[in-house]
Amino acid sequence: MTVTQATWGTGRASGIRLAVETVITGLAWMIAVENIIARIDPSTTKWLPGAALETVASGGTEGPTFSHGLLVGALYVVVAVAAAAVTFARADMTA
Repeated sequence: MTVTQATWGTGRASGIRLAVETVITGLAWMIAVENIIARIDPSTTKWLPGAALETVASGGTEGPTFSHGLLVGALYVVVAVAAAAVTFARADMTA
């Protein structure tokens, strides 16, 4: 779980490039945005990254199963790593 969250955070960090903004956007997403989306359309909850990682951490829930949470979480991590790789390759690395 921690490795997945760290990878997800690293992917966001490479796009944002500022540690404070990365933490703030991550917390805002997990605390506020996902809850707002879930209130508007409850069927989307099982597809959100925070809910998927929470499902994996708790070993499955009444709604999404452990394997579904693991698959959705893994897909978000793969996308984050791919975005980080592209952003890193295009970054200006001058001192």
